[in-house]
Amino acid sequence: ANTEKDNRKASQIAGEVIYRIGAQENFFLGARYNTATAQIMAANTPEVTINRTQLGGGWFLTKNLLFKVEYVTQQYKDFAPSTLFSDGKFSGMMFEAVVGF
Repeated sequence: ANTEKDNRKASQIAGEVIYRIGAQENFFLGARYNTATAQIMAANTPEVTINRTQLGGGWFLTKNLLFKVEYVTQQYKDFAPSTLFSDGKFSGMMFEAVVGF
């Protein structure tokens, strides 16, 4: 908020590994991890953490057309029990088709 006198702290760490396979390297396997920690309320409140992991693979049908499948899991940690995110988590599959220009 504009009325706050102190800055809040936030940090994020992310990493991704991709391995291309096939004679023309048109297939790939990959993994992604992201964690973010932040103080979301005014000073003297605990930090919260969000962790996200994705595992997937894809196929470049052409140079500009990609089809991929990923499994995603995300967890919300250290949120106050009264909030919507308290002990929140989700996981599931994503199917995507991407057109690049």
